[in-house]
Amino acid sequence: MKPSLVASTVFIATGLAEFVPVNFTTPLNWLASQDLMNRKTCEDLSAPYKNFTAETWAAHVLNACQSTNCGCTSALGFSMPLQLRGSGDRQWYGQMFSGNSTTEDDYVRQEVIQDSIAYTLRQDK
Repeated sequence: MKPSLVASTVFIATGLAEFVPVNFTTPLNWLASQDLMNRKTCEDLSAPYKNFTAETWAAHVLNACQSTNCGCTSALGFSMPLQLRGSGDRQWYGQMFSGNSTTEDDYVRQEVIQDSIAYTLRQDK
């Protein structure tokens, strides 16, 4: 059984910062907006689609975000086709961003994208 992190809150082991899920409206076909792409930090991640579920991939990207020293404050995992008009095979991608916490407003929809899950630092209210 693979763990699900969709509804959970994740804590950084090295401090008091707390990552929470970004509340995306379905369908989960979200990518970073151009403004958010300007805040990209760390190296992008990728993996074969068969190796992860949406939840385990998002947890993997979040773990990379937490374990690097690149100032990551938001992490996004998603899948997309290897080729837009190809065999239908998909690939996982992960991106990390610095700066303020993100909301759905920081992302845009793209029809070929699936399985989008993002985490961001909890905003103090």
